Amino acid sequence: MDEMTKVRELRSEAPTPDRARLAQGRMRLVDAAEGGGSAWRMARLRRDWRLAAAGAALAVAASAVIAVNVADSSGGSDPGPRPAASQTARPGTAQEFLEAAARAAESVKGAEPREDQWYYTKHIGASVERDTGELGKSTTDEDWFTAGSQKGEESDWTRYYALLKGLPDDPEGIVKAYQKAYPNQFDMLDPKKPADVFYIAQALARSPITPLEGEGQAKLYRALAKLPGIGLVDRPVTDAAGRETVGITLKPGPDDRYRNEMLMLPDTYQVVGSRMVVARDFTDNNEETAFFPGTWKAGDVMTTSADLVLTFVDEKNARP
Repeated sequence: MDEMTKVRELRSEAPTPDRARLAQGRMRLVDAAEGGGSAWRMARLRRDWRLAAAGAALAVAASAVIAVNVADSSGGSDPGPRPAASQTARPGTAQEFLEAAARAAESVKGAEPREDQWYYTKHIGASVERDTGELGKSTTDEDWFTAGSQKGEESDWTRYYALLKGLPDDPEGIVKAYQKAYPNQFDMLDPKKPADVFYIAQALARSPITPLEGEGQAKLYRALAKLPGIGLVDRPVTDAAGRETVGITLKPGPDDRYRNEMLMLPDTYQVVGSRMVVARDFTDNNEETAFFPGTWKAGDVMTTSADLVLTFVDEKNARP
C-alpha cells in the first residue's frame, strides 16, 4: 500500500497514486481541511475522523509510505521524549498556556530516527452518525510510514527535522517555512489566513518527529500564541482516548459552521488529538454543500481523534 490508501478507502474513484499524484493528494487534504476553493470535492472525506488524524502524518510524508490499517480496541503508550510534567499548569489564557508549553518544550531533545526505521502511529477516533446525530463507535487506526530516503532522494525526516529546527516564532513564518520546505505542494495556503496557520501548526504538532526537536516545538507554540483569534475552549475537553485535555481553538467567523480544536494534555503540554465542533446552529441537507448534512446545534461534536502512540520502530509492521 501507499500513503493514499487511506484516502482511496474513503473515495473509491481515486486514481492509483504515483509520486506526483501523492503530492496532489496532500494538497487536496489541506485544501479540504481549511475550506479552500476545492474543499467541497472532499466534503465526504472529511466526515471520517481518520482524515484529521491522517493529516498529521501526511503532513510529514513527502515521500512514499507504507500504511497498514487495523481496527481494534487496544491502547498504547509513546516511549518518546516528553516535557517534564507540571502539577501547577492550568490554563488562564491561550497565550499563557502556550507560553508554558513552549518553556517546557525547550529542553526536550530526542534521538533522531535512523534511515531504516519507520514512523509508527496509532490513533483512536469517531465520527458523527447521520442517522443518530451522535458520534459512532470509536475505532483505532494504525500506520507505518517509512523514515528513509526514496530513490536516492533526501530522507523525508531529515528535511522535516531541518524545517523544525529553522521554524520562526511568528504565525505567517510557520506557513512560509512549510511552503519553502515543500515547494509547490502547499501553495494554496495563505500565510495571512489564521485558519491555514492553525492547520499547519496542528499537523506539525501531531507529527512523531516534532517532540524530537524541542526548540522548534517551542517556536511553534509561541507562533500559535500570536495568532489572531486563538483562544481556549471554556471547559476541559475529554479526548477520544478518555483523557482530560485543554482545547486550543480559533474564534470562528460569522459564516463558519465549524471550528477545529487542538487538544493538549494539561501536565505535559503535548498535542494529543483534535475535534471538529459545530460553531453555530444550522440546517443543511444538501449533500453537495454540507460536510455533515442535517440539523446541528452549536457544540455538537462531529469528529474526534486522539493519538495513542507516535514513535519509531525498527521494522514495518512492528509495534513498540
